[in-house]
Amino acid sequence: MASHYQRELGKLDSAYRAAMAMDVSRLAASVERWAAQPMLMVGSGGSFSVAKFAADLHERVAGQLARAATPLEIMSKEGPAGGLVCFSASGRNQDIVAAFRAAATRESEPLGALVLREGSALEAMVRRFRYADMVCMAHPSFRDGFLAVGSLIGSAVLLARSYRAAYGRSERELPRDVSALVEGATSFADVEAIVAATDRLIAGREYLSVIYGPVLAAAAVDLESRFVEASLGAMHVADLRSFGHGRHFWMARRGRETAVAALIPEQEDDLATRTISLLPNEVARLLIRFRGAEDVQGIAGLVVAVVVASRVARVAHVDPGRPGVPPFGRKLYRLKRNQGRPAQGLVNRDAALRRKRAPVSDGRWIEHYERAFETVNAARYEGLVVDYDGTLCDTRDRRGNLPSDIAEELTRIAEEGAAVGVATGRGASAGAGLRATLPGRLHDRVLVGYYNGAVIRSLEDEEDPALASVANEDALLAALAKNPMLSGRVRSNGVQISTSVARGVRLAAGAEEVALVTRAYGVEADVVVSGHSIDVCTGGQSKEDLVDAMRERFGLGAGPILRIGDRGRAPGNDWRLLDSAHGLSVDQVSRHPVHCWSLAPAGAKGTQATIHYLRRLRWTRSGGRIRLSPAARA
Repeated sequence: MASHYQRELGKLDSAYRAAMAMDVSRLAASVERWAAQPMLMVGSGGSFSVAKFAADLHERVAGQLARAATPLEIMSKEGPAGGLVCFSASGRNQDIVAAFRAAATRESEPLGALVLREGSALEAMVRRFRYADMVCMAHPSFRDGFLAVGSLIGSAVLLARSYRAAYGRSERELPRDVSALVEGATSFADVEAIVAATDRLIAGREYLSVIYGPVLAAAAVDLESRFVEASLGAMHVADLRSFGHGRHFWMARRGRETAVAALIPEQEDDLATRTISLLPNEVARLLIRFRGAEDVQGIAGLVVAVVVASRVARVAHVDPGRPGVPPFGRKLYRLKRNQGRPAQGLVNRDAALRRKRAPVSDGRWIEHYERAFETVNAARYEGLVVDYDGTLCDTRDRRGNLPSDIAEELTRIAEEGAAVGVATGRGASAGAGLRATLPGRLHDRVLVGYYNGAVIRSLEDEEDPALASVANEDALLAALAKNPMLSGRVRSNGVQISTSVARGVRLAAGAEEVALVTRAYGVEADVVVSGHSIDVCTGGQSKEDLVDAMRERFGLGAGPILRIGDRGRAPGNDWRLLDSAHGLSVDQVSRHPVHCWSLAPAGAKGTQATIHYLRRLRWTRSGGRIRLSPAARA
């Protein structure tokens, strides 16, 4: 009877085909959000091989630094971790869930997860921290035994396809199935040839040494993991040059007991050939050559690793799919890193200080933080001004209506008598979204500042606020459209020019480039960014203009107006609006010690932070009062 692992190998082609057939648009959208950032790819056990594959893919395709990390590395960090993605086939691995919680509490951004099973603990954790992305790609072929097989290959194929989709690269280079992959990307004709070559290599040998080129690092990592986790034998791994530093002594002393498997990408064929030729004759060797696109070579390497492990397991009389877990192993697996949870108030305070890029132990900044709570909670507000994209609606779903919970709270606040202003960089689409969400009876209580405050109208006014467009042949617009750091899409009217960055370019860098170009063409104007665009405010406008307009329209006094936005750090398009002791951010904050704090709980960002503020805001005839607690949880 075939072992459990052999039966899983029999489903390998099904897993590959399933991953090739699935819709990867959501995962590709996540990849686009990772594109301009260095990333930590987090995995444990079999998913660490996926993390390594993803890190290598990110460096080669996105051109950004990336590395694979274990959950413990993430849990033990004190400061923000930057961009981070967790990988887990089942989504139940307690260490992965704990690492994700730690990263979310520190507000790593972008933060994401890829799981291959629905209804997991990791999915529940993502619901707690709404700013994070989680993509679930479930399929029966991805279910594994003790060691990852279908989930490993499925994840690698899904990631390769998603990076290709995000960067506009064709999938034609990806083989249709495992047989075509092995034949086209390796020096073997088929899987059976890998089996036969492995059997010859390991016959009578006690140790296996794996050397590899960088493109195949994930395969080497995966082989080492299988050897240890299933107790298949003794193994050591090194890349082609690390192998040349000191490891020759092992070959000199134990050459007759050692077999060398060389995973050779075509980019390193010459180095590998010369390296292998220098080994003593008594060392058994197998040269496995790979060719084609780098992501295809990487996937093929993982397939080879899975097959090689199966042949070593046969000799060792072990079923890697069900090797049997001893009682102490179960206890080890269930161990938790118990550092003791700090008080929620301290967690929130540290998060708020990190948002300000301030030392978490600096007494002066702690005083500023405490005073910010006192100031915001003590005020009696005359009105409320809220940013649209990234604050009232998620930038990931900016074409939809407002989330129902946000719409309910805005409706309640307006019904309680508040004068409400909505400041947006958009034009007519923002008004249409608000009118579709808020009751018509309240539209006269809402003032909208379109195009970053250039056009200010009541929400009940359905006239399109767009002004006459500037001619497309305008020299400045043409220069922006041709700039390689920008997307090529330019929209313009009498008060604003809008564009966006090319894939992989950071918004701040794109804004600097736009500012240089506009000045070169004699245009002096504020350049601001939102979560999706760069705007040149040629009309001299600011979202702050909406505050003055509200005082005039609604007959407000000189008292404070509560301001909520997401881009409080220059050149963010909310920075002038939030540059106030009564400005609250739901994401980026300025370095000002008194103005523009984010006082939401640790891990609450974007619309989740907005709903946190709105639910604590009450309006009476004497004005608005907000009650924020330093110890609230996300």
